Amino acid sequence: MLYDLYHSLEFAVIFGDPTMGGTIQGADLQWPLIMMFIGCVGKSAQFPLHVWLPDAMEGPTPVSALIHAATMVNAGLYLVARMFPIFSEASFEGALSDVAMLIAWIGGITAFMAALIAFVANDIKRVLAYSTMSQLAYIFTGLGAACWLANEGYEKYALFAFGAAMFHLFNHAMAKAMLFMSSGSVIHEMHHAHEHAHGDGDEGDHHHFDPQDMRNMGGLASKMPVTSTAMMLGSMSIIGIPLIGGFWSKEGIVGQAWNVYLKGGEMILFPAILVWQRLV
Repeated sequence: MLYDLYHSLEFAVIFGDPTMGGTIQGADLQWPLIMMFIGCVGKSAQFPLHVWLPDAMEGPTPVSALIHAATMVNAGLYLVARMFPIFSEASFEGALSDVAMLIAWIGGITAFMAALIAFVANDIKRVLAYSTMSQLAYIFTGLGAACWLANEGYEKYALFAFGAAMFHLFNHAMAKAMLFMSSGSVIHEMHHAHEHAHGDGDEGDHHHFDPQDMRNMGGLASKMPVTSTAMMLGSMSIIGIPLIGGFWSKEGIVGQAWNVYLKGGEMILFPAILVWQRLV
């Protein structure tokens, strides 16, 4: 659809003249952008195309830290972020606000839903997977707010929202990689502790023991001080404890989502409330 409009798939061509000399209107780009966003939803494990991510955490924790925290799942976010100049085009003002609101809604719903599922999960890697979904949803909400503000002509606020979303992407990648590596250390030690307590010959008991089940864990901080400190720092950033990087990026996203509401985007109130409830 974009190729039919621009006769090219190069971002340089599209961003160089989004209107193609005034021949392309904002309404012509609604469906191409929505279709691209659907692909981003699946790539970044957002509702309703989210079910694959928890089951993809079966690999070694260093691989999970690299692929599922810092690279692969961020590809969808990257593509949405690259759409930002199209929303900023002055001649498209107001024509793409519904697409931006859709991005924010998907983010708000996923942030709240994934956090609720993580609360009742017992597998430590699945908890981190749902946490990843929720944190990526924060960034989608921030990008949706940024695109709406840009499309409505509030360039200064749009840049604030865009910066907060990108800052949270960086914060999440660093903190979640730390959490994945720490969880790998815990799983490794749980496995060896079980073997030490029951011996290698206890085949039946070993078969039923799950070193990733958090119900089998407890009292590990005194025995693994370095791992517990790393996990605490990563958790504090993900939670958004004040004066840590995650706090500033989350505060920026929630603040700019509220700013969208104040500027007339009443429809963002629901995803903003969901994101705020996820914070609480």
